[in-house]
Amino acid sequence: MSPRTSVNPGFQPGIHPRGAGRRGVRAAGVGGAVPGRAEERASRVSWEYVHLIAHSFPIVLSVSGTLVGLFGWLTGRPELERWALIALVIAAAFVLPAYLTGLAAADVVADRMFVRPGIVQSHRFAATWAAIPVFTAGALAVFALHERDDRRLRRFVLLVGLVGSVAIGYAAWKGAHIQHGDHEAAPAGASVPGSPAPSSS
Repeated sequence: MSPRTSVNPGFQPGIHPRGAGRRGVRAAGVGGAVPGRAEERASRVSWEYVHLIAHSFPIVLSVSGTLVGLFGWLTGRPELERWALIALVIAAAFVLPAYLTGLAAADVVADRMFVRPGIVQSHRFAATWAAIPVFTAGALAVFALHERDDRRLRRFVLLVGLVGSVAIGYAAWKGAHIQHGDHEAAPAGASVPGSPAPSSS
């Protein structure tokens, strides 16, 4: 006679007790069989982090290049003006990646409960108008580098770069009001920045 085997009456094949099934589903999602919400959120948020990296180049290069070029203009040092033209060309090359990644991340950021959509819209509007003079200055800088002896053209490019630097600085200031993170909802009792606090009555 075979020995008796104790069987848990509450056990059913394929069902794991105490939430083990949920852990199995999450593990399957990590492996790629069942795509989870975390993977979808990570793929969307990645555009935000790429934008945070890409947008630094046109800001820093346009502002620093313009300031160095204006200093070279005032001190009569054309080599500094040419260095500024190179900086403006590189800044213009990064304008399109920064702008496109910003558009890709805008909708994701605007969906967060703790970010007002108006802040994102104003930043996008300012960035659109800032990209125009920065890209124009870079395109003219390429031509000015070819015409090395045209001093008036170089200084005209510096003036366009100054306009672009002011515009992109304003757009960066508007973007500084956006809170970045991977949260999709505000914590309980938290208020959106700039909105009135809920009354206790």
